[in-house]
Amino acid sequence: MCFSATASFSASALLGVTGLACLQVAEKKQDKLLASLPLLFSIQQFIEGLLWLYHANGMLTYVLAYAFLFFAFLLWPIYVPLVAYLFETDQGRKKILKYVTWAGVAGSMILAAILIHRHLEVTVVQNSLCYIVDFPYQNLGIGIYIAITVGALMISTNQVLRMFGLAAFLSASVAWQFYRHAFTSVWCFFCALLSMTLYWGLLMKHNKTLDKIAKMF
Repeated sequence: MCFSATASFSASALLGVTGLACLQVAEKKQDKLLASLPLLFSIQQFIEGLLWLYHANGMLTYVLAYAFLFFAFLLWPIYVPLVAYLFETDQGRKKILKYVTWAGVAGSMILAAILIHRHLEVTVVQNSLCYIVDFPYQNLGIGIYIAITVGALMISTNQVLRMFGLAAFLSASVAWQFYRHAFTSVWCFFCALLSMTLYWGLLMKHNKTLDKIAKMF
């Protein structure tokens, strides 16, 4: 992220612990998919921590960069709308989310094709890791990406997902305003930290808040 390897590794550790706690609370299939978000973000942040250590190390740099972008470009545009789709109980919105999920699949395939055919460069600019790819219509692409991922959460009737979506949108606005040069890295970091709040959302859903809080003391 925009600080250091220590920041990424620390975030990864916190996310890993949160993810395991989320999985202990999750009961249904869709709950487990949602509960897995912090763990997946933990892996992504761990990869970026390694990139801080090896961002100028030839082939290893590219392997780590593509691994990080696998999450950012290929996984999240599909995974996030799919979670929203599986959680949805309103049939009208579920139909819309089905189309949004397929849009995410199409977007991921386009991003994969661009990554394969365009040169990738990893640099440090203003204490931030930057993933530089020659994307056509880059700003439009970012807007569509946000519309698919955040939009899927905002469409949901599930309060936890909608609040997470609102927070993700606000964090995207902050990242675009102040860290545009490293938007991918910074926004992923913000969303990773926000995903830790899903633990409380899952607790509230299963009415286990008081019992869990009591066990913490």
